Amino acid sequence: MIRRSHRRRAALLVAAIATMAGAGPAVAHRAAPRIVGGSAVPISGAPWQVALVTAGETPYGGQFCGGTVVDATHVVTAAHCVSDAPTPARDLQVVAGATRLSRAGEPDPPTARRVGVARWDAHPRYDPNGVDHDAAVLTLAAPLWPVGTAPAAGDGSAIAPLPLTDVGVDPPAGTGLLLTGWGRTEAVDAGGDLDPSGRSPQDLRGVVVPLVDRARCARAYGRTLTDRMLCAGTAGRDSCLGDSGGPVASTAAPVRLVGIVSFSRGCADGDYPGVNTRVAAPTVGGFLRAAIGGTLPPDARGPRISFPLRPRATVSGTRATLRLPRYVLDEPAFERHVVEVAGRRAGRYAGVARSGRSAIALRLTGAARTAVRRAHARRRTVTVRWRIEAVDGVNRADPAPGHRSVRSRSWRIRP
Repeated sequence: MIRRSHRRRAALLVAAIATMAGAGPAVAHRAAPRIVGGSAVPISGAPWQVALVTAGETPYGGQFCGGTVVDATHVVTAAHCVSDAPTPARDLQVVAGATRLSRAGEPDPPTARRVGVARWDAHPRYDPNGVDHDAAVLTLAAPLWPVGTAPAAGDGSAIAPLPLTDVGVDPPAGTGLLLTGWGRTEAVDAGGDLDPSGRSPQDLRGVVVPLVDRARCARAYGRTLTDRMLCAGTAGRDSCLGDSGGPVASTAAPVRLVGIVSFSRGCADGDYPGVNTRVAAPTVGGFLRAAIGGTLPPDARGPRISFPLRPRATVSGTRATLRLPRYVLDEPAFERHVVEVAGRRAGRYAGVARSGRSAIALRLTGAARTAVRRAHARRRTVTVRWRIEAVDGVNRADPAPGHRSVRSRSWRIRP
């Protein structure tokens, strides 16, 4: 069974590659030995790295995922960072420009900026079971730098954007990829469990890992691996719990965001390299650019709802039952249903569906039951109206920023 790793990785500047690629572990912070196989990295060497933090907590205590600055008001991260336990945007903050995540009583670094999140958009096809299309975009409540200025990686800035790789452009297998983060530092094989009492480093760390050949990765993960994923890592060099959502960047200039840390079996297990969301995949890169540009495609406006054949009403003695056949949603969603018979509310339902539901049978009462029984006795038809509202399930705790679809349909049926 795949154990998801909330793992953070970020790209390093080209100037830092030579040092890290051949270097052994740098001086370790006392709280944790090192990122698995890596070394210390100043934020100026990875100025697009951010920490996702729970609002109201210290950066170190509240950090749970990583992300990548792509422009002044947008951060790219993993969908599972915000959607598996649906997180209202108001409860999220981004800490940028910090090498060290401060604890209670410690001042933030002078270069650090802590900014709220106005909304987040997870990929509309994100699958929490297979962890496919694991990508999301955070829209910040305030810009990270003044309008009209354009910081660049390599100029010494503590905050700078990392451009997305072009759709269809992947580095060749074996290419070194740069990862950074504040995640856990223990190597764990696929059959092992990470010690929950372990600690994460307070200072940013990084490692260079190879891009793994797709065929080799497929032998490890089987059908779980899709075209929206790329694999990177090797025995003893990887990132781990707490690194999810962070960037995976190419080492060749110009540095580009090629992946988003997603999941793995174990940490730094040579048989199971880390799996990352592939930014070059058309459905991933297209979504990221649309979300950043404010032009989400139609299928990101809400789950697609396919209605079934007409409902069926039955009468038996004094009972009346309305059976709603199977309907289909193309993604996980939080649903609300309202059913009316002859203009009278017959039933309501609210809950979470993964892709659709079996037929729903409503035992009718009151005016709705009377209407169906009379129609049955007189061999007349009755109007049934079924309304479905679906909000993509990743936002069900705070649906305001989510994508919503509403469909309703009426039928004339004879009980």
